[in-house]
Amino acid sequence: MPDPLFDSMITDTESVKWASTAHLRDRARQRTRRTRIATVVPVFAAVAGVVGGVALAGTNRGAPSPMPGGSTGRPSASATRLPSTEASSPPSSAGSSGTARP
Repeated sequence: MPDPLFDSMITDTESVKWASTAHLRDRARQRTRRTRIATVVPVFAAVAGVVGGVALAGTNRGAPSPMPGGSTGRPSASATRLPSTEASSPPSSAGSSGTARP
């Protein structure tokens, strides 16, 4: 008595069209080629990025050129001064309204 699972597998595979060996070899070559390209392209891009970064880091970056008009880019001394409390007199409590009383 044959096994029903085995019997169904035999009937299913009888109608299957199998690819030729030459066709399978061509597909394997194409897959290998795509895999190589998919591996080489990102590696090439990473190496190019590293080489570009090293080239930019190796360039001589001196101080930036001064702005036209003699500006040095530094704040002036007058802009950094804090208001002085010595020069101003404290307000008096008597007569602070500004009008004299008789």
